[in-house]
Amino acid sequence: MREGCIERITAFLTSTTGITFDRKKEMVDHKLKELMRKSAIGECEELYSRLIDKEALYYALLEELLVSQSFFYREKSDIDLLVRFLQKRSGISILSLPCANGEEPYSIAIELMERKIEDFDILAIDLNPKAIAKAKKGHYGARDLRNVPFSILAKYFDEEEEGYRIKENVKKKVEFVCANLFEQSQAPFSFDAIFCKNLFIYMDDSHKMEALDIFHRWLKDDGLLFLSFSDYFKAHPCFDRISKECRSIYKKVECDEKSRLYTEWGDG
Repeated sequence: MREGCIERITAFLTSTTGITFDRKKEMVDHKLKELMRKSAIGECEELYSRLIDKEALYYALLEELLVSQSFFYREKSDIDLLVRFLQKRSGISILSLPCANGEEPYSIAIELMERKIEDFDILAIDLNPKAIAKAKKGHYGARDLRNVPFSILAKYFDEEEEGYRIKENVKKKVEFVCANLFEQSQAPFSFDAIFCKNLFIYMDDSHKMEALDIFHRWLKDDGLLFLSFSDYFKAHPCFDRISKECRSIYKKVECDEKSRLYTEWGDG
């Protein structure tokens, strides 16, 4: 395949998703060749033109390139902190992005229900259509559930052949949507908390800052942003760590538009 064409495709994918593929050039090359073969496309330029029109091929390629891996009760201490933060609230709204196969938003829903918090809804977003389909189905194997206590498993899951299916009373608390964060940036969301774990590790600095600006608009005035320990970013004027101990949990703080026009921010 022509190298210049591949570079244009990866640049397009980065511009639309924020995810960089610099360290995965061989994998991208292989996946593009496979997609061309399966779709009877003879030239890379034809593939590129069809991708930028965001035909079904675009989403088929994302399915191949994006890894959707998680498990229930991952970083449970963050979920426990969230539950304490929301304990006396009503009309709670939470965002999980990327939600992978649904393990994170379902874990949050289960813990809120366990603490007798019922007035909440969770929006779960991911770029990968295959992951969203699995999340909506709600069927999981033993590996996905390895951190789930037996009492929780028995209460919130139905045992099936080769795994477990999450119960409908949990399912109805979570809405799953296949969507792009940056294409939804102007949506009038208002969240008490946003979980965005293991996404920034795949982004360049400019897309991280753009994502943080979006999250700032979407969070309520005292809302919390939960990242993962590996999600590094430079300091953002609209977010502060909630404490020195919680290095990956941030609170929204007031900032004017001028302060958000970052040029030379120090390390966070």
